[in-house]
Amino acid sequence: MRKWFQILGLLLLLGGRVQGDDPYEWLEEDQSEETLRWEQIQRQATGGYLAHLPERGNFERRLTEICQTVTYSLPIRYGDSLFFLKKGGKHDRAVLVEKAGEEERVLIDPNNWNRGDCIEEFTISPDGRLLAYKVAIAGSDKSFWHLFDLETKEALADQVDGSLFTSVAFDQEGARIYYFRQNKGLYEHLIGGEKGEDLLLYQVGEDRALTNLVMSKESLLFMEKEALHKGHKVLRLNLKTEELSTLVEPGDFSISFVGQIEDTLYFLTDREANFSQVISFNLDNPEVWTPLIQEEGKVLESVCLANNKFVCTFYQDALGKVRLYDLEGNFLRDIPLPGRGSVTCRATKESAWLDLLYTDFLTPPTLYAVNIESGKHKIRYSPPLSWERGDFSVEQVWITSYDGTELPVFLLTKKGGEIDESTPLLLYGYGGFQISITPFFASYHIAWLERGGVIAIPNLRGGKEYGKRWHQEGSVENKQNVFHDALATVEWLHENRIGSPSTTGIFGTSNGGLMAGACLTQRPDLFGAAVVNKGVLDLLRFPHYTVGKYWIPEYGNPESDEDGEILLSYSPYHKVEEGVCYPPTLVNTADHDDRVVPMHSRKFAAALQEKSKGPGAILFRIEEDCGHGTRASQSQEIFFGKDLLAFLFANLTRCEKTGG
Repeated sequence: MRKWFQILGLLLLLGGRVQGDDPYEWLEEDQSEETLRWEQIQRQATGGYLAHLPERGNFERRLTEICQTVTYSLPIRYGDSLFFLKKGGKHDRAVLVEKAGEEERVLIDPNNWNRGDCIEEFTISPDGRLLAYKVAIAGSDKSFWHLFDLETKEALADQVDGSLFTSVAFDQEGARIYYFRQNKGLYEHLIGGEKGEDLLLYQVGEDRALTNLVMSKESLLFMEKEALHKGHKVLRLNLKTEELSTLVEPGDFSISFVGQIEDTLYFLTDREANFSQVISFNLDNPEVWTPLIQEEGKVLESVCLANNKFVCTFYQDALGKVRLYDLEGNFLRDIPLPGRGSVTCRATKESAWLDLLYTDFLTPPTLYAVNIESGKHKIRYSPPLSWERGDFSVEQVWITSYDGTELPVFLLTKKGGEIDESTPLLLYGYGGFQISITPFFASYHIAWLERGGVIAIPNLRGGKEYGKRWHQEGSVENKQNVFHDALATVEWLHENRIGSPSTTGIFGTSNGGLMAGACLTQRPDLFGAAVVNKGVLDLLRFPHYTVGKYWIPEYGNPESDEDGEILLSYSPYHKVEEGVCYPPTLVNTADHDDRVVPMHSRKFAAALQEKSKGPGAILFRIEEDCGHGTRASQSQEIFFGKDLLAFLFANLTRCEKTGG
């Protein structure tokens, strides 16, 4: 029985709400009786369909094996101890551990907390006495920072608000902690004191956000962002004199703090540098910038100070490279990597040891320690694998988009497998917010490739793979370039007998969900199935919810006539047309997603269900106790992964295509 046929009939029982210019505006009301009833109908229909997919159990078993692989985060080093988040194995949610020599001790275990709550990040006080860790509530952007005494190994009663995309900062004595409250400002908390006694140091309004808080000597450095404008203002608050000064005025460029030596501050910025550069200025004269490090053709992604040297992570054609420079910007040498992948680094400016985390499409995060003086490498942790990396192939091909722009595409295949028009092909992409898609590991890569599938991952415009201009060519009035890049990739693959429309699926998350939804509604004939995950799908209403107003510099302002017309031209929800044969589509969201709120997915799924004339299922799926970002637990990752792969496999191969 085709359960998905029941969806439309049950929707009609809701009676009379499908009308007007925005027929599903009522689905924006999270807790209304009608919305809750609609979601319950969807859960029943989707659950029945997915439960009968023939390969769901096999994918679940394989993903469970893969997710058992233990991995560690990039550590924070203090004294002889390393502090990590440890994921996998017997721990469903990542635990925070301390490792001294060969001895490893779990300090904080969230597996006994409320379902879905998880540790998102942590930091350590300058004196090494206290550890602050951020707890995300059900994986959402709502979070709190807690304190742990590393000497007594006991949790403290202190709790302060968390804020999106920023950490907290300790003072040098470890007596106070500084943090942001969203839409309120910068606060000082006396450790051991009451939260109600916290001191407001800098106030902001509803349309401003504070980010990137760091302690540098006796001062706090932080950034202020206005919702409607590009760029950040860089501020410095001297805690001794209470003097507040603006170091950098906002403009059409990005900037982040690298470090401070004496009275010289170092920043990474793309101002007057398409590929980004390291600059310095003196605190007495912040208007005069000195360029230090920039390499043509290589995007400078991140920089840290190690033993008074710059460790710079570059990406060339989306592949990582680590290079060492002195404080004057003179190149010293390359730090070799184990393969063609991605890398993140962490160090302290006084230490000669660099911690390096490497990953690629087939390799989970592997941890190395590098002595930047001697060049000596050692593997701190290499995860044992339940697959052979040599069984698979990763190559880069170049395709030409509709306007003649060339872009690289990663192709993941199983060696020795026959690839032709019948091969199940999955395209994954993002294309926005200056986020580069570099090699990353995901459990579904292995499970899909083992079944003979191919994965294509294009470096779409809107990211930063080729610098600031690459992002500009895929944002605001140029956003359609992102979708053209993805569609051109699919057409190139089909022309080269890699898959065909009936065997091609598209998958994207968040801004990538927008990409998937736009490609689906613009060229439904190119796809046999789609998974639109937590996508930005109503481009006229996004500024009205949570942090959506801060996306206006990326997408444009729907209140503007010019921007509104552009947004309407590709907004997936508004592009769903009556009588079009849309392929089987799984629209996924999460009940605690307070970044891209579920109304986007509800409205898009409802519009597809109402208007599509195709025989394939249009499903709405909602994850419980889960937010927008990385899933909190192995079990959540497996639960989504098995449905993702089983849905795609059933609809892109000759096996059962109708579900239950």
